[in-house]
Amino acid sequence: MSSTLKKLIGALLGTKLRNETASGPGQASTYITDVTATVPMTTVTATIPVDESEYTSYMLSSLWEGMDIATAKVTTTAIPTPLSKAELIEPSNMPEFHSELKLPEDFIWGWAATAPQSEGAVDADNRGPSIWDTACHAVDGFLEGNETLDIANNHYYLFKQDILGLEALGIPYYSLTISWSRVFPFGNGSVNQEGLQHYIDVIDYMVAHNVTPIVTLYHWDLPQALQNWYGGFLDERIIEDFAEYARVVFKALAPNVKIWITMNEPQIFCNDYMTWPEHVPDEIFPIFNLTSPYERLYRCGHNALLAHATAVNIFRTEIEPEFGEGMISFANSWDFTPPLTGSKNDRLASLRQLDFTAGWFGHPIYLGDYPKTMKETLGDLLPELSDEQIALVNQSADFYAWDSYTGYPVRAIPYDEEEGGFDECISNMSHSSWPTCVEEVMTVPGGWLVGSSSDPGTSNWLHNTPDLFRQGVVWSWKQFKPKAYFIPEFGFSVWRESRMSVAHARYDSERVSYLSDYLHQMLKLVNVDKVNLVGAIGWTMLDNIEWREGSAVRFGFQYVEPESLKRRFKKSAFFFRNFFAHHINKSESD
Repeated sequence: MSSTLKKLIGALLGTKLRNETASGPGQASTYITDVTATVPMTTVTATIPVDESEYTSYMLSSLWEGMDIATAKVTTTAIPTPLSKAELIEPSNMPEFHSELKLPEDFIWGWAATAPQSEGAVDADNRGPSIWDTACHAVDGFLEGNETLDIANNHYYLFKQDILGLEALGIPYYSLTISWSRVFPFGNGSVNQEGLQHYIDVIDYMVAHNVTPIVTLYHWDLPQALQNWYGGFLDERIIEDFAEYARVVFKALAPNVKIWITMNEPQIFCNDYMTWPEHVPDEIFPIFNLTSPYERLYRCGHNALLAHATAVNIFRTEIEPEFGEGMISFANSWDFTPPLTGSKNDRLASLRQLDFTAGWFGHPIYLGDYPKTMKETLGDLLPELSDEQIALVNQSADFYAWDSYTGYPVRAIPYDEEEGGFDECISNMSHSSWPTCVEEVMTVPGGWLVGSSSDPGTSNWLHNTPDLFRQGVVWSWKQFKPKAYFIPEFGFSVWRESRMSVAHARYDSERVSYLSDYLHQMLKLVNVDKVNLVGAIGWTMLDNIEWREGSAVRFGFQYVEPESLKRRFKKSAFFFRNFFAHHINKSESD
């Protein structure tokens, strides 16, 4: 066990709280009362404050204890400088646009970034740690190269410069996320006004500089305290805590924000509840004796679904009547997986895979309940939705949002002498391929890759597959029948870009090729397939910390210099801007 981890254990479990004067105004630390909390099928003992008066500055500092937080050179909001003409010069040999197909005049397009991957300043202004902050510091090699989120792009202090860059290039939308533990350092209790004001300032600055905000409430950065106290999304108490967090942010930002995402990719962050316990100690990622990975996975999904729907209900019943109509949904993460062949089992495998990925959240929200396939296969591992919950969840999205990066064929698992084949797998939860019982295929007949490969850090899942992107949109448009369709993220990591010179990294033709392929499919989706596609957001505004891959994997439209953190546009940034300049249908008055 590392020395850092040893220092963290006591603090994170609340065992080191003691009576002493806190540094907060007029508050004194008190012992936190041990409360026995009951969750379905499990009884746990968690250290939970009795009321918010027990949230103290000492308690906050104890959450950070043992973490040696790095700080950037700039630690106050930087005064921005206008971009020079040289910074806006396009590279040579830019693609030309020949298609006359158009997108609607009001099509939403821009770039995205997230708080944990770009903000840095993780302990500034009374922010509490997230589970990612803790794991980065406590687990050796948790991020590639032992990186942390401490500084990232320092977007917390450089946001004005970044917004000026968007305005200068003509990027009209910026999709950002809120750090839950900046607004509520412990995930619940009292609001941290400094943290909330930061986001008010960011939104106000965007509006003043002709950049329209899209806001996501949650992008994987769960407040560490909630994981400590009751297991985060493993416990139904997360629903109320998320709802109150959403209410506070809605009220603060709704005057200038009309497009909202409650959660980003619950399919992925719930999968972390399956995999993290394998390498993150229970002392810092407690799972309260839920030893079944699948029980953790689907309990997380169930609570995330209800938390999303509860937040949407607040938005519709409390926020829209006061601040006017908006749009709200959640961002899906799944890959379109057609059958490799026309065989019966491959076709069944494809449908099964889509039920367990797209259908997991899509069916309850758009069709009324979990897919029959999941219910029959998982049994008691999948919590049941009550009639009241079905009513809450049903149609709790104003548009369908799909983070659509890639696709690949699937086939039924081949027959194995010891375990059997596809049919045996479906009914045998001890089978190594259960519960989906499918095999993902990255090569197709003829021995060809399914599409151009991305960086090695993502090549196990990310290929350039524009045809499957279009098929996936059409399939889900017909399957779930939403009123509108939106792409909150799509993007590409160039092979070994982090090892390139600055000049080579900025001339990112492979990324341009990917973007061009997908954007031209969007033209067909609107004009040929008649999908009501209302927008698409490119990932990502800046080269950032790509989660477990650290900065070794790059998706950015801008190169970030390692020491100065100066941003420099890549070829893909100009291509992205130029594509929409050509293909957005202009009104006669423009």
